[in-house]
Amino acid sequence: CGEINIMDLRLIALDLDGTTLNSQGKVSPYTKKILEKALSKGILVVIASGRALSAIPEDILNIRGLKYIITSNGSSIFELPDSRRIYANDMKPGVVMSVLAIMQDTHFPFEVFIGGHAYTMQAYYDCPTDFGVPERMNHYVKTTRTPISDMPDFMMKHCNEIEGIDMIVPDMPKKQQLITALSQISNLYITSSESYYIEMASGSVSKASALHALAAQFHITPKQVMAFGDSDNDIELLSYAGCGVAMQNATSNLLKAASAVTRSNNEDGVAFYLESFL
Repeated sequence: CGEINIMDLRLIALDLDGTTLNSQGKVSPYTKKILEKALSKGILVVIASGRALSAIPEDILNIRGLKYIITSNGSSIFELPDSRRIYANDMKPGVVMSVLAIMQDTHFPFEVFIGGHAYTMQAYYDCPTDFGVPERMNHYVKTTRTPISDMPDFMMKHCNEIEGIDMIVPDMPKKQQLITALSQISNLYITSSESYYIEMASGSVSKASALHALAAQFHITPKQVMAFGDSDNDIELLSYAGCGVAMQNATSNLLKAASAVTRSNNEDGVAFYLESFL
């Protein structure tokens, strides 16, 4: 795969949704076993997710030997087991205010990530499906978000400590219009892990930039990294890695960036590829 062989492999970076997790948001016993096998061989396994730390599933946190989690598309790195934030790249207050000015002119809900926790508008928390997202989001939002009655006020009060901002925009033409408007803001990173998300962070943020900072601490080069993903917010990650593996269910943009393709997330694609490689 790409520039990597089994003797070189020192780090495996894993996206969660649509990649390591199946459609039920779970890690299969087979995938857990293979990841723990890699960790027992001294290979670093690093989660690289768009989720906030508080939204990382318990069965991921329970993987024996797992130590590092990149969250909010690369805004933070947390070290387990004490969830210490060892890397931070928060949004600049001026950028937050510019984003807020655009968001307030729409009726779409939005969320913010601060210190590993996710906060969302009360109305979206009460019933996410009212805003055009899939039924599965009802449970996800209820179990991973804290509702806020006045989000603009909350954002202004915390504008110097925001890891990232999400907008939920299931209207595709409107989503593209908003991305065009948001793209005019300098020092703003914009990506998407789901068709209805616009995800924003500091302009120098990406899963790859955070992984690069972590890998450098262990003197690990990109050629010694294997990465797995399925969405557009994984493009930089797969491009960085010596071996970038796309899931069969990946977006067309990510498939173009990948050096290999594995089975879908519902067919244990990560474990299947790793077991044959290891």
